[in-house]
Amino acid sequence: MSLGTKKQKADHRYYTKHKQAMLEKSREWKTLHPTYMQEYLKKYYADNKEKLDAKNKQWALEHPLENSVVKRRNYTKNRKVYRQRQRYLQLEKRLNLFDILGGRKCVRCGYSEDTRALTFHHVRDDGLEDRKIHDRQSQLYSFYLRNRDLAKANLQVLCCNCN
Repeated sequence: MSLGTKKQKADHRYYTKHKQAMLEKSREWKTLHPTYMQEYLKKYYADNKEKLDAKNKQWALEHPLENSVVKRRNYTKNRKVYRQRQRYLQLEKRLNLFDILGGRKCVRCGYSEDTRALTFHHVRDDGLEDRKIHDRQSQLYSFYLRNRDLAKANLQVLCCNCN
């Protein structure tokens, strides 16, 4: 970039000379007005969501180590939020699996008062094989949500007493 006019050169010299002071002033203003900045950033993200997501995805692919560090730092800062989200998603998967298998009631006795007392029973007693393949319950739920026909063939809903 060439600095053509005298005004441009003067502006550039002023900026480079006072750059640090201007940055400090800007940081100070942002700390004094946090709600304004939050609203501004929310609006900016909403307006440019696709572009920012693509840029972030590209950066994550190009910097796998730094990305894992950033993810770990965010998780440790927001552990409660992450865990609540995981619990909610697992509950949603479980309820969707109940709906696939014919509703939230026991096949034998018809119990349907509390879903916490309902379990998934393997019809052919091959639950051990499923647990070897899928480490966690949420993986098992995801697998059967993707393969609905297998879920209907292999699982049934029973209450804890009938199971």
